[in-house]
Order: sequence, then structure tokens, then C-alpha cells
Amino acid sequence: MRTLLLLAAVLAACAKAATPSMPSTPSTAAPAAPASTASGSPARLSSADIAGTWKGTTWLEGTDSVLARWTARASESAITVLYEGEPDSVRYRVTYDADSLVAVSEPYAHGPGGPKLADRAVGRLQNGKLVGVASATAAAKPDSAVSRTRWEATRTP
Repeated sequence: MRTLLLLAAVLAACAKAATPSMPSTPSTAAPAAPASTASGSPARLSSADIAGTWKGTTWLEGTDSVLARWTARASESAITVLYEGEPDSVRYRVTYDADSLVAVSEPYAHGPGGPKLADRAVGRLQNGKLVGVASATAAAKPDSAVSRTRWEATRTP
């Protein structure tokens, strides 16, 4: 089942002044703030910080139910994600804003003959892992919400 990734991704706006608000239960707690720079502000995230291959898991928001497992390959301005059990990968365009990344997918078919979806993910580097939240919308109706998820990825050697 193809779900959201990073950014899987995603869903909340990633402005410095507007952090997505989520319940503080253990399964949906927002990622902890990243390390600060000498000036006290969060360290900037860049493509060099996330370059490489990552193995990730996506959960439905508010639950511990795994929706998807995936492998992501990150380059300078894009992430390509291959979801387990899916033949085709999904490409995400990535931008960086302060300590966060925002990834927006190209429209993709959800299952054989399924509706085309688009994902938006927001993530941060936390203790060596990428963590974040994501949302899926119908590609034809970007103001619709199909699902909201949280995700986590670990760099592979």
C-alpha cells in the first residue's frame, strides 16, 4: 500500500513561525527541536545533510499502525521513494527552510486503477534520523485531505 512519505510527506506548513500542531501522545508527538547554533537558532538543514539512501516507515497519524515501508534516495533537489510492494517509484521535489525540508510529490496512482494522489511532507533531522509528518491529497483536488501520517527514516550505509 502506497502511502505518504516524507515526506511521505506532507502535510503541515513548514514556516518558522507556524509549526504543525499535533497531539502530544507518544504516537504523534512532534519531533524534538534540532540542535541549536551558537546564536541559539536551529541549525540549517541542507541537501548535503540528507544526501544518500534512507529506509523509512510511515504510520497513520494518531496510531501505531504501519501504513508503508519505503526506501528513499536523496539528491540535491529531489528524493525518489520506492514503497515496498509497489513497482514504480515516486519523485518528490525538495526545498529547505531553516531546520526543515519540505517535499512535494509528483502525482502518482494509488494502487492499480486507483485515484492519483499527491503527497506533501515536512521533516527534520533529529538524532541522526529524518522524522516528520505528511499528508496526501487527491491530485485533482489539492485542497482535499486523503490521509495524514507521521514518518521516520534511518540512513543506510
